[in-house]
Amino acid sequence: MAAYRDALGHGASAAPIHLQLGVLHASLSEHEHAIDHLEKALELAPDDADALCMLGTVMNDLRRFEEAAALFERALALRPDFAEAHFNLGLARFERSDFRAAAHSFARCAVLNRGEPWSEARRADLSAQPSPPFPPEDMAVNEIKLRHDCEQIEYLLGLGRLPASYQEVLEDYRRLLEEVRGKVGIDSVVPFDGARHPLVARTYKRPIYLASPPRLEGPLVNPELDFRAIEDGYLGAKPNIVTVDGLLAPGALRALRQYCLESTIWNNIKPGYLGAYFFDGFCSELLLRIALELRERLPRDAVVVAPDRGRVSLATHYAQCLGTGVVVLHKRRDDGAEVEVTHVVGDVAERTCLIVDDMISTGTTIAKSVKALVSKGARPEMMVAATHGLFLPGAREKLDSAAVREVFVADTVAVKDEDWRKLHVVSIAPLMAEALRRFLS
Repeated sequence: MAAYRDALGHGASAAPIHLQLGVLHASLSEHEHAIDHLEKALELAPDDADALCMLGTVMNDLRRFEEAAALFERALALRPDFAEAHFNLGLARFERSDFRAAAHSFARCAVLNRGEPWSEARRADLSAQPSPPFPPEDMAVNEIKLRHDCEQIEYLLGLGRLPASYQEVLEDYRRLLEEVRGKVGIDSVVPFDGARHPLVARTYKRPIYLASPPRLEGPLVNPELDFRAIEDGYLGAKPNIVTVDGLLAPGALRALRQYCLESTIWNNIKPGYLGAYFFDGFCSELLLRIALELRERLPRDAVVVAPDRGRVSLATHYAQCLGTGVVVLHKRRDDGAEVEVTHVVGDVAERTCLIVDDMISTGTTIAKSVKALVSKGARPEMMVAATHGLFLPGAREKLDSAAVREVFVADTVAVKDEDWRKLHVVSIAPLMAEALRRFLS
């Protein structure tokens, strides 16, 4: 950031620098600073679609969805093929419960990434070159992906969803599968020769067929489920795993199975499995309705706790991301050393607490916070999240309370207590990589 500010002081073009500063502040959850720089960028360049989209993303983070949607729509009026703006507009529309419009936005993003869903006539024309072209890394394969694609093409042929000519496509996939079998692990991919496998090259990761689930009336999530009991079962299990039978209503389950089995959207190769994402085609009104119903039915009584006034900003950001409230603890320091919690500002009775702080050193602050929250009726299943886990001698013992369920820290410093089952160490490598990518792009 200092380099960008120096550039401004030396007369560099201000609009793009304000945009980059806005991006950096947004990545650090410094929303007010981000808004200030992005609005300055737009004052200087009102038709900058990137700045409009970035400001809309900040508004989404702040749950100001009406403003966010308006900004994304302005960006798309300037650049209709802006896939990221379509995706983020879909998120804003989803939060406003406008499922049909949200599904349309996600679908448009998928079209820009994967191309238009194939019509019956397009499926029949296997000589046509697909569009848009994919980068070489997106055309790599492994056994899991090819085995899945063989099974799905065979399944769709059996249902009559694909023309008989796709039997040749299936055979080409099978030949390629035999070529790579045993030559690539589950966590890697290899390129293939498109000239040797032209039918694979023309159909691989394409929206050959997308199922259209029927619009269903009534609840999609089983209204008879006791989600509080499900949560209690999850929290009481070691490890925290719970199995839910009958999660969806029968009609919703049938529609979801049809959509997932028939749609050629499983394009993200992961170690040992395939993934599908909204921006890449895994989008329908059915999925969005199920997502919202689950969010409404699942217990929403968690609250974010700032252990002192200095952490209110951090706690507020967590609360905005989680869609919940903030509780603030007030402390008194006796004799310059001992700390006591004097007031709990906010309702924690029968609620799960997430305590956030910048670091855990001796563990005293967190331990005193836990004790004060339990005394006010908080559920004894608290989570603690801190950036730096120093864990000085005795800290683990203070936090190894029955009322503390999990402790999360980043790997900004070496963490020694890796054998502690409550402790989860989160890598900052993806954050650093994204910051470098944005800085260098």
